[in-house]
Amino acid sequence: MRICSVLMQTVIPKFELALFYDVGSLTDNFGEMDSENLRSSIGAGLRYITPIGPIGFLYGTKLDRKQGESSGRLHFSIGYTF
Repeated sequence: MRICSVLMQTVIPKFELALFYDVGSLTDNFGEMDSENLRSSIGAGLRYITPIGPIGFLYGTKLDRKQGESSGRLHFSIGYTF
């Protein structure tokens, strides 16, 4: 399950700034889903708009990081991921 909110703004021609907030859960089956497993993150990124779609780099920061986890992750995307 995933819930996502995204704000996108063109900053200069062919470049977009994206700000996002995600809430989601990964489980092995639908029956295991509950609010205890939900995790959230915020992030930002920059996308270059090409004739075949956007290419971008986005960085997400975990809001509820657990001990031993990284603080966030860099993502490379082709097309709109959300």
